[in-house]
Amino acid sequence: MNMRYILLPEENISRRLAFYLAMEEVVARRYPGVDAFFAWRVSPTVIVGRNQLIDKEVDYTFCRANGIDLVRRKSGGGAVFADEGDLMFSYVLTASDAAGAFRDAMKRTAGVLQAAGIEASLSGRNDVMVDGKKVSGAALYRIGDRCIVHNTLLFQTDLDLLERVLTPPAEKLAGKGVASVREHVMNIGPRTGMDINEFLRFTRHRLCGDETLTLTSDDILEAERIAALLGSEAFVFGHNPRHTRVRKARIPGVGSFEAYLEIKGEKILDINLMGDFFVLGELDTDLLGKLRGLPYRRDAVTAVLRSIPIEKIIRGLSADDFLDLLLDGKS
Repeated sequence: MNMRYILLPEENISRRLAFYLAMEEVVARRYPGVDAFFAWRVSPTVIVGRNQLIDKEVDYTFCRANGIDLVRRKSGGGAVFADEGDLMFSYVLTASDAAGAFRDAMKRTAGVLQAAGIEASLSGRNDVMVDGKKVSGAALYRIGDRCIVHNTLLFQTDLDLLERVLTPPAEKLAGKGVASVREHVMNIGPRTGMDINEFLRFTRHRLCGDETLTLTSDDILEAERIAALLGSEAFVFGHNPRHTRVRKARIPGVGSFEAYLEIKGEKILDINLMGDFFVLGELDTDLLGKLRGLPYRRDAVTAVLRSIPIEKIIRGLSADDFLDLLLDGKS
């Protein structure tokens, strides 16, 4: 069954990336049961994941000096760079299984490339690969039974600029078997035989046929309201948790983690989790919130985790790995 392609009542307005993230949320909330897709392009922008620390992933000084926008999304995962040569895909799907919705969206993206004659395949946590190089990555978050999956597609992106602004830790690159960001990615535009607008039309027809849904003026006003919040400094930069100790780990196939713990009187007064992992459920309510106030002991944390389906909150994470992250050998 085809999805419906989302249209704006006006197509010639240049908007910040935050607007399109807000647009996903409007469709998810206001059009229940409608599986939807749209694609968009923006001026140079860095998008960081919901749980990332900016100074560890992005050269913010360079971005500010060169007019490169910085936005934080509500989904997890790593930092990405987008420009007018990059296509951003947004899927809004109804699904009880977030992991299944994520795989479905990524298969659709890979399927578009395959239909264009490109041998694309899924790899790792969230990548679409061509000739061993990443051409697309994705992230997801949920609103009730609605799953929002967004992914980048490197078509004719300025890869030199991408490498300049993204500064992931060296161990993350080593885990991918590469020495630089640039070495790990490639553009697929030259493989398609189409320009970017032709490819966008091809993608739209492949995924949605002639099915469309045009947003109303009220929808646009709501998207602009949400975008103002997403683009605010409080949302973009307000993720530097108080802590008395930091625990770090990179778990293969799951992601990088930094647990910020505020310990007082041998109790977990507060806990926050940062990194490029993928969140499938309610991280704070269903996991972290249940650990606050507990004794900072392995037996106490273990007892609570037994009742939490942690793999449904953070994709691929086991309770044992999470315990080792927080406490290591602490009894």
